[in-house]
Amino acid sequence: MYMTCAAIDRHHPSARQALVDCCDMHKNIMRLYSISGHNMARCVEKILYRIVEQQNEVLLYLTSNRLPDMQQASWVKPHTVRQCDLQPLVNRFASGQSFSFDLLTHPSKKMRRTGANSRRVFLKTAQERVDWLKHQGEKGGFRVLGLQEDTPFDVHGKRPTGNICLRAVRMTGRIEITDAARFAEAYQSGIGPEKAYGMGMLLLGG
Repeated sequence: MYMTCAAIDRHHPSARQALVDCCDMHKNIMRLYSISGHNMARCVEKILYRIVEQQNEVLLYLTSNRLPDMQQASWVKPHTVRQCDLQPLVNRFASGQSFSFDLLTHPSKKMRRTGANSRRVFLKTAQERVDWLKHQGEKGGFRVLGLQEDTPFDVHGKRPTGNICLRAVRMTGRIEITDAARFAEAYQSGIGPEKAYGMGMLLLGG
C-alpha cells in the first residue's frame, strides 16, 4: 500500500474543472494508473483519494496498491509530490492501538423504490450518522472513541447520464482497533460508499 501527496495547481485548467466536478476528478485520478474509470478496476487497485484544503493550498492524498504515474498529473505542482510505502504501518496494526482520524464520507442507507432500482439516501440526523460510523467500525475492526463532524455539504459531478449531487460530511475523532486484520482491510479499501468521488479514505494520526 502506497500513499501519494501533492499540492494541486488551482490555476491549471484541468484542476479547475476537476475541483468542481467529482466525476472529472475521478477520471483524472484513474488516468494516473492507465486504467479505465470502471469501479471494479478501482476496487482491485484499492484506489482512494481525498482533497483537503489546507491554508493556501489544496492537497491531494492518494492511496493504492501500486504507485501512480504522477508525471501524468500535469495539474499538480511537481515539486510538491511526496510518496511513501504504508505497508510497514499496516503490518504493525494491532488490537488496542488507537489513532486520531479524519474521514470524508457519505453516511447513507439504501431506499427501495417501486419499479426502480434502490437509491442511497444521506442520513439526516447526527445521531444516525454516529450510529452508521459505529456500524462501519463493527465491520471494519475498530470502535469509535470520540467523534465530531463538520456541517454536511454537497459534492457535484457530471455523468454522461446527467448531473449528480452527493451529500458529504467530514468526521474527525479517535478510534481504537479491535481486529487488526479487518481494520487493515478497511484502511486499504475505504469506509462507506462513493469512494470513486473522494470519500472513504481514513486519514490516521497519532
